[in-house]
Amino acid sequence: MRNFARYHKYALVGADLRHLSRQLVALVIKANSKRDKVAVLTELCGRSEEMKILIVLVKEVEAFYCFKELQQASMLAADISRQREGWLRSQRIVKA
Repeated sequence: MRNFARYHKYALVGADLRHLSRQLVALVIKANSKRDKVAVLTELCGRSEEMKILIVLVKEVEAFYCFKELQQASMLAADISRQREGWLRSQRIVKA
């Protein structure tokens, strides 16, 4: 978001991106501290999907400075989703 135009940085798109990023970090911290992680990881699943959709919206309003920034944001969102899925899968295996 550092290179977003001022309009996008402080408008709804930038604010939502910052807020959702903080929520994802908070959910990861919460999941790390809980014994039963499935409920928190399920919420993390929904939030990470929201992040992917928000990145697509940011692309549509052309808020990214260059394609490389879009690519990096997309890769990070995909990494979070992949890690979350593996974490959730391992929790379900442990419970079974």
